[in-house]
Amino acid sequence: MMPSRMAAFATSTATVAAAVLLNAGPVMAVRPAHSMVDQRTTKYLRTAARWRAAFLSSGSETKALSTVAAISPKDAWVAGAARQGSHESPLVLRWNGSRWRSVRVPGIAGAEFLDVAASSGSNVWLSGPNLGTGKSVVRRWDGRRWHSIPPPPESAVRVVLGPADAWAEGTILCVHSRKHCRTALEHWNGRTWSRFTIPTFVDQISGSASGNVWAVGEFGGDPSPPATPGRPVAFRWNGKSWRAVTSMPHPLSFLPARIAVASPRNVWITAQKATSPSPVYALHWNGTRWRRITAPARLNTSGPLQPEGRGVWLGPDAHWTGKRWINTTPGHFFAGGQLVDLFGMALIPGTQSIWAVGQARRNNTALTSHALIAIYGTLP
Repeated sequence: MMPSRMAAFATSTATVAAAVLLNAGPVMAVRPAHSMVDQRTTKYLRTAARWRAAFLSSGSETKALSTVAAISPKDAWVAGAARQGSHESPLVLRWNGSRWRSVRVPGIAGAEFLDVAASSGSNVWLSGPNLGTGKSVVRRWDGRRWHSIPPPPESAVRVVLGPADAWAEGTILCVHSRKHCRTALEHWNGRTWSRFTIPTFVDQISGSASGNVWAVGEFGGDPSPPATPGRPVAFRWNGKSWRAVTSMPHPLSFLPARIAVASPRNVWITAQKATSPSPVYALHWNGTRWRRITAPARLNTSGPLQPEGRGVWLGPDAHWTGKRWINTTPGHFFAGGQLVDLFGMALIPGTQSIWAVGQARRNNTALTSHALIAIYGTLP
Protein backbone atom coordinates (compact mmCIF):
# COMPACT_ATOMS: atom_id res chain seq x y z
CA MET A 1 0.00 0.00 0.00
CA MET A 2 2.83 2.37 0.81
CA PRO A 3 5.48 3.32 -1.76
CA SER A 4 8.93 1.80 -1.67
CA ARG A 5 11.33 2.99 1.04
CA MET A 6 13.27 5.21 -1.37
CA ALA A 7 10.20 6.58 -3.12
CA ALA A 8 8.52 7.45 0.15
CA PHE A 9 11.26 9.84 1.20
CA ALA A 10 13.16 10.76 -1.91
CA THR A 11 10.23 12.13 -3.83
CA SER A 12 8.18 15.21 -3.02
CA THR A 13 4.43 14.61 -2.87
CA ALA A 14 3.64 18.08 -4.11
CA THR A 15 1.85 18.42 -7.44
CA VAL A 16 4.08 19.04 -10.43
CA ALA A 17 2.57 20.94 -13.34
CA ALA A 18 4.30 21.96 -16.52
CA ALA A 19 3.22 25.50 -17.23
CA VAL A 20 4.30 28.72 -18.86
CA LEU A 21 5.14 31.15 -16.05
CA LEU A 22 4.46 34.72 -17.01
CA ASN A 23 6.79 37.19 -15.30
CA ALA A 24 8.55 34.30 -13.66
CA GLY A 25 11.62 36.38 -12.99
CA PRO A 26 15.24 35.30 -13.19
CA VAL A 27 16.31 31.76 -12.51
CA MET A 28 18.99 31.42 -9.86
CA ALA A 29 22.48 30.63 -11.12
CA VAL A 30 24.30 27.75 -9.45
CA ARG A 31 28.04 27.68 -9.08
CA PRO A 32 29.43 24.20 -9.65
CA ALA A 33 31.72 24.11 -6.62
CA HIS A 34 32.39 25.65 -3.24
CA SER A 35 35.16 25.28 -0.69
CA MET A 36 34.39 22.80 2.10
CA VAL A 37 35.83 19.97 4.16
CA ASP A 38 35.50 16.71 2.20
CA GLN A 39 35.69 13.47 4.17
CA ARG A 40 35.61 10.22 2.22
CA THR A 41 34.89 6.95 3.97
CA THR A 42 35.12 3.54 2.34
CA LYS A 43 34.70 1.28 5.39
CA TYR A 44 31.97 0.71 7.90
CA LEU A 45 31.63 -1.26 11.10
CA ARG A 46 29.62 -4.44 10.97
CA THR A 47 27.69 -4.67 14.20
CA ALA A 48 24.87 -6.74 15.60
CA ALA A 49 21.62 -5.11 14.52
CA ARG A 50 19.54 -3.76 17.37
CA TRP A 51 16.29 -3.07 15.56
CA ARG A 52 13.33 -4.69 17.31
CA ALA A 53 9.63 -4.84 16.54
CA ALA A 54 7.68 -2.87 19.17
CA PHE A 55 4.27 -3.22 17.48
CA LEU A 56 2.97 -5.41 14.67
CA SER A 57 -0.69 -5.32 13.64
CA SER A 58 -2.76 -8.42 13.06
CA GLY A 59 -5.88 -9.28 11.06
CA SER A 60 -6.75 -9.52 7.38
CA GLU A 61 -6.65 -5.78 6.63
CA THR A 62 -3.70 -4.32 4.76
CA LYS A 63 -2.09 -1.83 7.12
CA ALA A 64 0.97 0.38 6.89
CA LEU A 65 2.38 3.34 8.80
CA SER A 66 4.16 6.14 6.94
CA THR A 67 5.04 8.81 9.50
CA VAL A 68 6.18 9.22 13.12
CA ALA A 69 6.74 12.11 15.53
CA ALA A 70 8.52 11.62 18.86
CA ILE A 71 7.77 14.29 21.47
CA SER A 72 9.34 12.67 24.54
CA PRO A 73 10.20 9.19 25.84
CA LYS A 74 6.58 8.94 27.01
CA ASP A 75 4.83 10.55 24.05
CA ALA A 76 5.00 9.66 20.35
CA TRP A 77 2.54 9.51 17.45
CA VAL A 78 2.42 7.40 14.29
CA ALA A 79 -0.01 7.48 11.38
CA GLY A 80 -0.83 5.68 8.16
CA ALA A 81 -3.78 3.83 6.69
CA ALA A 82 -5.65 0.53 6.67
CA ARG A 83 -7.36 -0.97 3.63
CA GLN A 84 -10.01 -3.65 3.35
CA GLY A 85 -10.96 -4.21 -0.27
CA SER A 86 -11.70 -0.77 -1.74
CA HIS A 87 -12.37 0.81 1.67
CA GLU A 88 -9.58 2.89 3.14
CA SER A 89 -9.46 4.24 6.69
CA PRO A 90 -6.86 6.21 8.66
CA LEU A 91 -4.64 4.50 11.20
CA VAL A 92 -3.33 6.55 14.14
CA LEU A 93 -1.56 5.29 17.27
CA ARG A 94 -0.01 7.01 20.28
CA TRP A 95 2.77 5.89 22.64
CA ASN A 96 2.03 6.61 26.31
CA GLY A 97 5.32 5.47 27.77
CA SER A 98 4.35 1.83 28.16
CA ARG A 99 2.34 0.78 25.10
CA TRP A 100 0.95 1.86 21.73
CA ARG A 101 -2.77 2.63 21.73
CA SER A 102 -5.13 3.29 18.83
CA VAL A 103 -6.41 6.89 18.58
CA ARG A 104 -9.77 7.88 17.14
CA VAL A 105 -9.72 11.10 15.12
CA PRO A 106 -13.24 12.35 14.29
CA GLY A 107 -14.41 13.24 10.79
CA ILE A 108 -11.60 11.69 8.76
CA ALA A 109 -13.20 8.71 6.98
CA GLY A 110 -11.26 7.87 3.82
CA ALA A 111 -8.15 9.81 4.82
CA GLU A 112 -4.59 8.49 4.60
CA PHE A 113 -2.27 10.43 6.88
CA LEU A 114 1.15 10.78 5.26
CA ASP A 115 2.53 13.30 7.74
CA VAL A 116 2.46 13.71 11.50
CA ALA A 117 4.39 16.61 13.02
CA ALA A 118 4.43 18.04 16.53
CA SER A 119 6.10 20.79 18.55
CA SER A 120 4.71 19.52 21.89
CA GLY A 121 2.18 17.12 23.35
CA SER A 122 -0.46 19.83 22.98
CA ASN A 123 0.32 20.62 19.34
CA VAL A 124 0.19 17.53 17.15
CA TRP A 125 -0.74 17.83 13.46
CA LEU A 126 -1.95 15.11 11.09
CA SER A 127 -2.27 15.71 7.37
CA GLY A 128 -2.85 13.75 4.20
CA PRO A 129 -5.23 13.18 1.29
CA ASN A 130 -8.79 11.95 1.46
CA LEU A 131 -8.89 9.43 -1.36
CA GLY A 132 -12.67 9.57 -1.50
CA THR A 133 -13.06 13.33 -1.90
CA GLY A 134 -9.70 14.14 -3.48
CA LYS A 135 -9.14 16.87 -0.90
CA SER A 136 -6.55 17.26 1.83
CA VAL A 137 -7.34 16.69 5.51
CA VAL A 138 -5.56 18.51 8.35
CA ARG A 139 -6.24 17.91 12.05
CA ARG A 140 -4.54 19.40 15.14
CA TRP A 141 -4.55 17.91 18.65
CA ASP A 142 -4.30 20.51 21.44
CA GLY A 143 -3.84 17.99 24.23
CA ARG A 144 -7.58 17.68 24.90
CA ARG A 145 -9.46 17.69 21.63
CA TRP A 146 -9.08 17.71 17.85
CA HIS A 147 -9.40 20.81 15.68
CA SER A 148 -10.07 20.90 11.94
CA ILE A 149 -7.55 23.15 10.16
CA PRO A 150 -8.45 24.43 6.67
CA PRO A 151 -6.00 22.63 4.39
CA PRO A 152 -3.61 24.71 2.30
CA PRO A 153 -4.30 24.45 -1.45
CA GLU A 154 -2.69 21.33 -2.98
CA SER A 155 -0.21 21.15 -0.11
CA ALA A 156 1.01 18.81 2.62
CA VAL A 157 1.97 20.04 6.10
CA ARG A 158 5.62 19.14 6.73
CA VAL A 159 6.96 21.38 9.50
CA VAL A 160 5.18 22.30 12.76
CA LEU A 161 6.86 24.75 15.14
CA GLY A 162 3.86 25.96 17.15
CA PRO A 163 0.05 26.22 17.10
CA ALA A 164 0.39 29.34 14.95
CA ASP A 165 3.54 28.37 13.05
CA ALA A 166 3.46 25.59 10.47
CA TRP A 167 4.76 25.11 6.92
CA ALA A 168 3.39 23.11 4.00
CA GLU A 169 4.80 22.19 0.60
CA GLY A 170 2.62 23.34 -2.28
CA THR A 171 2.38 23.30 -6.05
CA ILE A 172 5.50 23.13 -8.21
CA LEU A 173 5.46 24.78 -11.64
CA CYS A 174 8.22 24.21 -14.19
CA VAL A 175 8.95 25.53 -17.68
CA HIS A 176 10.67 23.04 -20.00
CA SER A 177 13.10 21.70 -17.35
CA ARG A 178 13.96 21.72 -13.67
CA LYS A 179 16.22 24.69 -14.26
CA HIS A 180 13.09 26.82 -14.50
CA CYS A 181 10.86 25.91 -11.56
CA ARG A 182 9.00 27.63 -8.76
CA THR A 183 7.54 26.03 -5.63
CA ALA A 184 4.78 27.45 -3.44
CA LEU A 185 5.34 27.13 0.32
CA GLU A 186 2.40 27.85 2.62
CA HIS A 187 2.73 29.28 6.16
CA TRP A 188 0.06 28.97 8.87
CA ASN A 189 -0.14 31.90 11.33
CA GLY A 190 -2.93 30.53 13.49
CA ARG A 191 -5.72 31.94 11.33
CA THR A 192 -4.85 31.69 7.64
CA TRP A 193 -2.29 30.31 5.20
CA SER A 194 0.11 32.71 3.46
CA ARG A 195 1.91 31.76 0.26
CA PHE A 196 5.61 32.25 -0.46
CA THR A 197 7.35 31.21 -3.66
CA ILE A 198 10.96 30.13 -4.10
CA PRO A 199 12.71 29.58 -7.46
CA THR A 200 13.47 25.88 -7.35
CA PHE A 201 11.91 22.42 -7.54
CA VAL A 202 11.57 21.69 -3.80
CA ASP A 203 12.30 18.13 -2.72
CA GLN A 204 11.83 18.53 1.02
CA ILE A 205 11.52 21.12 3.81
CA SER A 206 12.61 20.90 7.45
CA GLY A 207 12.97 23.29 10.36
CA SER A 208 13.86 23.64 14.03
CA ALA A 209 12.60 27.14 14.91
CA SER A 210 10.54 30.01 13.51
CA GLY A 211 13.62 31.63 11.97
CA ASN A 212 15.31 28.42 10.90
CA VAL A 213 13.27 26.61 8.24
CA TRP A 214 15.11 25.19 5.23
CA ALA A 215 14.07 23.90 1.82
CA VAL A 216 16.28 21.76 -0.41
CA GLY A 217 15.59 21.65 -4.12
CA GLU A 218 16.97 20.87 -7.55
CA PHE A 219 18.60 22.93 -10.26
CA GLY A 220 18.44 20.93 -13.47
CA GLY A 221 18.52 17.16 -13.62
CA ASP A 222 15.63 14.73 -13.81
CA PRO A 223 15.18 11.61 -11.65
CA SER A 224 12.90 9.97 -14.24
CA PRO A 225 14.61 7.15 -16.18
CA PRO A 226 17.05 7.60 -17.70
CA ALA A 227 18.09 9.85 -14.80
CA THR A 228 20.13 12.94 -15.57
CA PRO A 229 22.14 14.74 -12.88
CA GLY A 230 21.55 18.22 -11.54
CA ARG A 231 22.70 20.27 -8.56
CA PRO A 232 21.14 20.55 -5.10
CA VAL A 233 20.22 24.05 -3.91
CA ALA A 234 18.89 25.26 -0.57
CA PHE A 235 16.89 28.18 0.78
CA ARG A 236 16.42 29.31 4.38
CA TRP A 237 13.54 31.14 6.03
CA ASN A 238 14.96 33.73 8.46
CA GLY A 239 11.64 34.68 10.01
CA LYS A 240 10.83 37.30 7.37
CA SER A 241 11.78 35.96 3.95
CA TRP A 242 13.28 33.02 2.06
CA ARG A 243 16.94 33.48 1.11
CA ALA A 244 19.23 31.33 -1.00
CA VAL A 245 21.96 29.55 0.98
CA THR A 246 24.91 30.89 -1.01
CA SER A 247 27.55 29.18 1.12
CA MET A 248 26.30 25.74 0.18
CA PRO A 249 28.30 23.57 -2.26
CA HIS A 250 26.42 22.30 -5.32
CA PRO A 251 28.04 19.01 -6.42
CA LEU A 252 26.71 17.45 -9.60
CA SER A 253 24.28 14.85 -8.25
CA PHE A 254 21.50 12.46 -8.98
CA LEU A 255 18.43 13.89 -7.30
CA PRO A 256 16.08 14.30 -5.45
CA ALA A 257 17.82 15.45 -2.28
CA ARG A 258 16.78 15.08 1.36
CA ILE A 259 17.17 17.52 4.24
CA ALA A 260 16.89 17.40 8.04
CA VAL A 261 17.33 20.44 10.30
CA ALA A 262 18.07 19.83 13.98
CA SER A 263 19.25 23.37 14.86
CA PRO A 264 20.87 26.42 13.20
CA ARG A 265 24.21 24.63 13.69
CA ASN A 266 23.12 21.17 12.67
CA VAL A 267 21.71 20.81 9.14
CA TRP A 268 22.07 17.74 6.91
CA ILE A 269 21.47 17.42 3.17
CA THR A 270 21.97 14.23 1.17
CA ALA A 271 21.97 13.24 -2.49
CA GLN A 272 23.73 10.76 -4.77
CA LYS A 273 27.00 11.77 -6.38
CA ALA A 274 26.94 11.83 -10.19
CA THR A 275 30.06 9.72 -10.66
CA SER A 276 30.83 6.10 -11.36
CA PRO A 277 30.31 4.54 -8.88
CA SER A 278 27.61 6.84 -7.51
CA PRO A 279 27.87 6.88 -3.71
CA VAL A 280 25.49 8.83 -1.48
CA TYR A 281 27.03 11.82 0.25
CA ALA A 282 25.89 13.95 3.18
CA LEU A 283 26.50 17.69 3.44
CA HIS A 284 26.64 18.96 7.03
CA TRP A 285 26.33 22.60 8.09
CA ASN A 286 27.67 23.37 11.58
CA GLY A 287 26.77 27.05 11.53
CA THR A 288 30.19 28.05 10.20
CA ARG A 289 31.15 25.80 7.31
CA TRP A 290 30.05 22.85 5.23
CA ARG A 291 31.50 19.36 5.44
CA ARG A 292 30.89 16.52 2.99
CA ILE A 293 30.89 12.89 4.13
CA THR A 294 30.69 10.16 1.49
CA ALA A 295 29.09 6.90 2.52
CA PRO A 296 30.59 3.50 1.65
CA ALA A 297 29.18 2.32 -1.67
CA ARG A 298 27.97 -1.02 -0.28
CA LEU A 299 26.00 0.55 2.55
CA ASN A 300 22.25 0.94 1.96
CA THR A 301 21.55 4.64 2.53
CA SER A 302 17.99 4.86 1.23
CA GLY A 303 15.25 6.06 3.53
CA PRO A 304 14.52 9.00 5.84
CA LEU A 305 17.21 11.38 7.07
CA GLN A 306 17.50 11.68 10.87
CA PRO A 307 20.15 13.71 12.76
CA GLU A 308 21.37 12.14 16.00
CA GLY A 309 23.94 13.79 18.26
CA ARG A 310 27.03 14.56 16.19
CA GLY A 311 25.98 12.16 13.47
CA VAL A 312 23.08 11.27 11.23
CA TRP A 313 21.04 8.31 10.03
CA LEU A 314 20.68 7.83 6.27
CA GLY A 315 17.74 5.49 6.47
CA PRO A 316 17.41 2.64 8.97
CA ASP A 317 20.44 0.74 7.64
CA ALA A 318 23.20 3.38 7.84
CA HIS A 319 24.28 5.37 10.91
CA TRP A 320 27.10 7.93 10.80
CA THR A 321 28.24 8.50 14.40
CA GLY A 322 30.35 11.55 13.57
CA LYS A 323 33.45 9.37 13.35
CA ARG A 324 32.48 6.18 11.54
CA TRP A 325 29.69 4.41 9.67
CA ILE A 326 27.72 1.60 11.32
CA ASN A 327 25.72 -0.94 9.34
CA THR A 328 22.42 -1.19 11.24
CA THR A 329 20.54 -3.39 8.77
CA PRO A 330 17.90 -5.43 10.65
CA GLY A 331 18.63 -9.13 11.08
CA HIS A 332 16.79 -11.92 9.26
CA PHE A 333 14.50 -12.61 12.23
CA PHE A 334 13.39 -9.02 12.63
CA ALA A 335 9.55 -8.76 12.64
CA GLY A 336 9.14 -12.52 12.62
CA GLY A 337 11.24 -13.01 9.50
CA GLN A 338 8.92 -10.93 7.30
CA LEU A 339 10.06 -8.48 4.66
CA VAL A 340 10.22 -5.00 6.17
CA ASP A 341 9.84 -1.53 4.65
CA LEU A 342 10.51 1.39 7.01
CA PHE A 343 9.17 4.75 5.78
CA GLY A 344 9.59 7.11 8.75
CA MET A 345 12.10 7.62 11.57
CA ALA A 346 12.25 9.88 14.62
CA LEU A 347 14.84 10.32 17.34
CA ILE A 348 13.33 9.98 20.83
CA PRO A 349 14.26 13.24 22.64
CA GLY A 350 16.68 12.82 25.52
CA THR A 351 17.81 9.40 24.30
CA GLN A 352 19.79 7.77 21.51
CA SER A 353 16.89 5.51 20.57
CA ILE A 354 14.98 5.73 17.29
CA TRP A 355 11.35 4.99 16.47
CA ALA A 356 10.71 3.78 12.90
CA VAL A 357 7.45 2.93 11.14
CA GLY A 358 6.45 1.04 8.04
CA GLN A 359 5.04 -2.31 7.02
CA ALA A 360 5.90 -6.01 7.17
CA ARG A 361 5.02 -8.54 4.44
CA ARG A 362 5.49 -12.27 4.10
CA ASN A 363 7.07 -11.87 0.66
CA ASN A 364 7.27 -9.48 -2.29
CA THR A 365 4.03 -10.79 -3.78
CA ALA A 366 1.96 -10.73 -0.58
CA LEU A 367 -1.38 -8.96 -1.02
CA THR A 368 -1.57 -7.85 2.59
CA SER A 369 0.84 -6.14 4.95
CA HIS A 370 0.96 -5.45 8.66
CA ALA A 371 1.61 -2.09 10.27
CA LEU A 372 5.02 -2.10 11.94
CA ILE A 373 6.58 0.07 14.64
CA ALA A 374 10.24 -0.67 15.30
CA ILE A 375 12.76 0.68 17.76
CA TYR A 376 16.54 0.90 17.63
CA GLY A 377 18.14 1.08 21.06
CA THR A 378 16.54 0.96 24.47
CA LEU A 379 12.76 1.06 24.80
CA PRO A 380 11.91 4.25 26.72
